[in-house]
Amino acid sequence: MGRVRLPSTLLASSLLALSATGCGKSLRPADPTASGASGETCDPSASSGEPLIVDWQSNQRGDLEEAMHDGVAVVAYDCKSLKLLRGCSIDGTYGFMGFSKKEDVIRLQDSQEIAVNLPTFGVSLIKELDADLSQGTSLDLATVLVGKQRTTFKQVDRDALVGGAACAGATHFVRGSFVGAFAMGTSSKASADVSVSSIFSASAKSSSSRVASHRDGDPQACTQADPLADSPAASCSAPVRLELWALARDASGPSAAPGDADPATICPQGSVYRAGKCAPSATPANGCFTLAYEGCDKLCQGGDLDGCERAADEVVNRFVQTRAGGNDDLAYAAGLYEKTCAAGNAIGCNQRGYMHAHGIGGPKDDAAAARLYDKSCLMGNEQACNNLAFLDEDGRGVKRDPTQAVALYKRACNGGRAVACGNLGVMYQRGHGVAVDALAASVFYKRACDGLDGASCWRLSVMMFDHDPTAAARAAKRGAQAGDPSSQDLYGRMLEEGKAGLTADPKAAAALYASACGETATDVDATDPEGCTHLGYLYAHGTGVTADPARAAVLYKLGCDRKDGGGCNQLGLLVLDGNGAPKDPKLAVQLFERACKLEDSGGCGNLGQVKEQGRGTARDPGGAVKMYQLGCKGGDGWSCDQLKRLGKSP
Repeated sequence: MGRVRLPSTLLASSLLALSATGCGKSLRPADPTASGASGETCDPSASSGEPLIVDWQSNQRGDLEEAMHDGVAVVAYDCKSLKLLRGCSIDGTYGFMGFSKKEDVIRLQDSQEIAVNLPTFGVSLIKELDADLSQGTSLDLATVLVGKQRTTFKQVDRDALVGGAACAGATHFVRGSFVGAFAMGTSSKASADVSVSSIFSASAKSSSSRVASHRDGDPQACTQADPLADSPAASCSAPVRLELWALARDASGPSAAPGDADPATICPQGSVYRAGKCAPSATPANGCFTLAYEGCDKLCQGGDLDGCERAADEVVNRFVQTRAGGNDDLAYAAGLYEKTCAAGNAIGCNQRGYMHAHGIGGPKDDAAAARLYDKSCLMGNEQACNNLAFLDEDGRGVKRDPTQAVALYKRACNGGRAVACGNLGVMYQRGHGVAVDALAASVFYKRACDGLDGASCWRLSVMMFDHDPTAAARAAKRGAQAGDPSSQDLYGRMLEEGKAGLTADPKAAAALYASACGETATDVDATDPEGCTHLGYLYAHGTGVTADPARAAVLYKLGCDRKDGGGCNQLGLLVLDGNGAPKDPKLAVQLFERACKLEDSGGCGNLGQVKEQGRGTARDPGGAVKMYQLGCKGGDGWSCDQLKRLGKSP
């Protein structure tokens, strides 16, 4: 199959209770909880969340960093508290993707906003600032972000959790964290001159305020950070905000966030995510994310850049899926993307590049696409980095540079783009733009497979089978769950034959083969013809299904038509003897010939046999030997035996 590319000892440890009770103090029963203070409702099993953690204590932040170093961190999150589950993890890793420095001032105007945005110690801060908040004081956060740590995981079943009892209460895994520096302060809501520098300066001068004590990282070090670095500067690596994604709701289902997190799910009902915080709004909590184009466009006209981006997405997606929409609509969408891109929206830059690369709304322009992808990539959009790597690898719109493509794929992979990790694995396995390194390839395939890049799961399974069959089975199973047809076929074979430590289950294998085959699929490139052939074999022999030679013949033909030599060979055997299909020795010869040309060694051997016996063709002993030799060189043991019988060399 071709590479997938874009158009991406158990320890009973105690819990680190980062709850709203503060350090060493318990709140009076009458004190408000975070949800009570916010006045909003929140679904604790929501698919995603992006809580700030600037209110965490230094030791708690250290525990988080340790957990993310040792594996994928797991938390308990219920909207009013956030707990890191020490000793509970997922077998995986995080990469780091730097980006151009982003400075923001986040002003939390009242107790509701503080409680919603700081679910750990927000209630404690509300108590401390209660009098000030009632007199018009806001809690100000200065953030300087220079990169993000990301895992490729998008779906995690609960049975993937490692840690036993330490995982009790787990609800989410840490998909990533945004890192840099931050400081906290207070000011009058009416003040118009609150800036990142003023908050950091005031925080550095104050030693008595608990609010001012919440700071980490050096903003000057962040200013000097290299956006292309593969690790953050030591003084600019403080975790500021987490990306939380929900675990599966039950032991068998996928997590609730199968794709990139939708901002619509980040905030509780009655608030929207804008300007780095969840804030009360009369606008539906999901902004324009479920509104029609007109709703998004209306928000855009009001200055909401997310609305502009989504309005453009509506137009372009409709065109890509149905070819509906005229040039005027597409030109308008292009203008919206350009507007958001100019305002620093990385997604807008990437999407406008996509339009150029695919000739949507105008002629294809790979050079223009490359420029926009480069801009978006530098701003931290991992999809754009992968897209640019694709152009660099193929020399489209830019000078062909496989080495640069490797660097870009790695950057995108570290940003959590699973397909980029898979592309990088291919580069290492083939020695394209980098020295051949099978171990590195397997590492990147593993990261891609973690992120449900099915083709990479298949490649990893094939690489691992001889020396770690259990890991190979695990990878094939994950690829099959991701819907990859080659993984479905491979895992089916493992189940059919009881390999890789699995209990033989031909019935389950049949179901996997059927999925891989995609008998009625219109896009045959999204199927695996070997699945058709292997399912046909089960029907021919009544294994896991009721024996049905005629059904087997239909499936073999389908596999053969889709260029699987094994299907041609098996169909040839049926028609040669009239089993499940009309007897036709001449057709059998043609099928064996096709199978041999498609490099099916068994087909070469069978072609040798009919030439030797003169069935469906004239007897040709010399031709038979040649076919046996081809079959033997291809690994067909039966062909090798025939050569020995005839006294011929392989």
